[in-house]
Amino acid sequence: MRSFKRFFISFLISFCLFESANANSDLENELDALLLENDEVPPPPPLPAFGPDKTIPSSPSTPVIKSNPSSVQVAPTTVAKSTKRTSEIYVDLDQRINRLLERLEISVPTENPLNQHSQNNLSATRKSSRPGSFALPPDSSVQRFAPPPLANNRFSFYLGFTIPNDTTYSRNGNHDLTFQNGYELGVDYNFRFEDDSYIGAFLEGKFFDTKSVAGSSSKGSNRLLNIGFTLGQDWSLSDQLALITEASMGGALTNYEIDADHYSVKDFTFYYSFLLGLEFKWNESWQTSVYYELDGRASADRIDYQSFHQLGVETGFGF
Repeated sequence: MRSFKRFFISFLISFCLFESANANSDLENELDALLLENDEVPPPPPLPAFGPDKTIPSSPSTPVIKSNPSSVQVAPTTVAKSTKRTSEIYVDLDQRINRLLERLEISVPTENPLNQHSQNNLSATRKSSRPGSFALPPDSSVQRFAPPPLANNRFSFYLGFTIPNDTTYSRNGNHDLTFQNGYELGVDYNFRFEDDSYIGAFLEGKFFDTKSVAGSSSKGSNRLLNIGFTLGQDWSLSDQLALITEASMGGALTNYEIDADHYSVKDFTFYYSFLLGLEFKWNESWQTSVYYELDGRASADRIDYQSFHQLGVETGFGF
């Protein structure tokens, strides 16, 4: 009976020592696998398994570190388990850090803006110094640009004061015929070329009254309807100012009245004009000018040649 008890107790002790040795062996294998992944310490050879029929050594032997860690063979299952556990630890740690940063409301920059700025400067310097490059350095001076030219087509309106010169009236001899000051208004269309010259057409009307005939006062309403063609040139003085020179010719439909002599005539005669003006350009589509014009018409029936002086304002729109 005593021998049976001794045998049973010895068997329990051997079994406990066997399980403890196997657990320590698994733990050491996992630690050695982690060290092997970090290239620190190669794993030692596995400890021998102890059974009931094996003798337990008094003290474990010290493992010998080999010079070539890659030659050590590690059980695939052990490495897979340790790798999985390591990745889980890293993932859990990263999630904790992110939650902490969210609580503290701190944003983590992905890259240093100073480094990014210096990299941009470096890349720009490399591009500018690249052989065969024609890039010019930026000009810090103020750039001055001339205003865009006027549109090719221009439609204008003008209004002016007219001063009729004296003329002669033929009735049983020549008599002086004088007129009062009047006004004129008209429209014109011009087509402009690249050298600022232009051609066009115009239509205008003059309105003035008779003042006296042969020294005697007389009344009468007079009007001229002029139509013709224009040839002109703009001479630029600055970006906004230009000098205008213009010549026109065409025909005049006249209507004269002399109440003192009960005379009235309608005639169509030759018409001409010369114009000198100063133009101001508001923008590429709008301009305004002041002008002086000398024009005249040929004789009409009993009324001799007559000339006029005009001072007026013109404004036009380009398209």
